[in-house]
Amino acid sequence: FTPSASNVILRVLFGERDASTSLRGMAMVENLDKFSKALGAGSLIEVLPQWARHLVMLLPFTRSVALRRFVQNLIELGSQYVTDHEDTKKSHPANEDFVGAYLKRSEEQQNRPESNLNKNYLIGNTVSLYMAVSHSVPSFVHWHMLNCAQSKDTVQAGIHEEIDRVVGRDRPPAWEDRLAMPYTMAVLWEMYRCKPNSTLPRSVGEDILLNDYVIPKGTVVMPNFWAVLMNDSLWENPGKFDPSRFLSDDGSRLLDRPEYLISFSLGRRMCPGEPLATMEIFLYVTTLLQKLVVLPEEGRPLSIDFKNATMDDYVGQKLRFVLR
Repeated sequence: FTPSASNVILRVLFGERDASTSLRGMAMVENLDKFSKALGAGSLIEVLPQWARHLVMLLPFTRSVALRRFVQNLIELGSQYVTDHEDTKKSHPANEDFVGAYLKRSEEQQNRPESNLNKNYLIGNTVSLYMAVSHSVPSFVHWHMLNCAQSKDTVQAGIHEEIDRVVGRDRPPAWEDRLAMPYTMAVLWEMYRCKPNSTLPRSVGEDILLNDYVIPKGTVVMPNFWAVLMNDSLWENPGKFDPSRFLSDDGSRLLDRPEYLISFSLGRRMCPGEPLATMEIFLYVTTLLQKLVVLPEEGRPLSIDFKNATMDDYVGQKLRFVLR
C-alpha cells in the first residue's frame, strides 16, 4: 500500500499527479523508505549522555547521521516543489493543493506583523505531513486487512454491513459516510489503540522536576504510549481487539474519543498527519471492502498478536482478495 499512499499525499500536498513517473516523486518515496528502515533499526546512541551523543553523531556511519541525511534530502525535495509553485503561481490554481493554498494565504497576510506564515515553515509542514501519512497509512491499512481476514465473520462482516447499508455498491465511499458508520470508525480507533504509531523521542528544553526526579535540559525522552494504550485501569481487557469499547450499548453511536487514545501522541507536538491519515485509512478500508472479501492465504493461518506493540510484524503474511 505504500506507493499508493505516497501518491495520494504527494497529490494533496504538491499536486504531484503520479509519483511513479516523476523522478522527484520517486526520490521522495525512496528517501522515506530509507528513513523508516533506519528509524526502526534501534540504536544505543539514545541511551548515551548528551555530550557522548554529540560526539558519536559526528561519525559518518551512525544511524543518527543517516536519519538526518534522509530528512535533509526530503526537505530539499520539498523545497523544490515549493519553489516550482512560487514560479508558476499565476497559472497554478491556488486551492488545488496544500502548497498552493498556503502560498495564497501567506501572500494575503504578508503585511501583518503577527503572521508566521513563511517558506521555511511551509517546507517543514509539508515534509512532516508527507512523512507522517506515508509511513502510518500503509501499515494501518495492512493491519486492517489482516484483522478482517482473521475475523471474517465479526469485524469484516460488520464493516461490510455498514458499507452496504450506507454506501451501497454503486458509488465510491466518501469521508462524509463515516458519520453513519460508527462500527467502522470504532474499528479504526481500536486499531490505533492496539497498534500505535511509532513513538518519536522528545528533547527536554530546560531542567524539569517531575515527581522528585530531575530531568536535565537536553535529555532525550521516549514516551511510552504502549503503557497507556494497554493500561487495564483505562481499558477493559486491553489485550483483546474490541471495537465495541468505543460504541454505545446498542452499537448505534460512536462515543466521544477518549483523551487517553494517544496513538499519535498528544498536545502541541502530536503527529500533524493524524486527521489526514484517518481520512485515508477510512477510504482505503471501505473502498477495498466495498468490492472485496479478504481471506487468509489458502492453507496458511494468520498470526496476529495484538499484545505486541510492533507495527511491522505483518511482514510475510499473505492475503487473498475475492470479489464479493
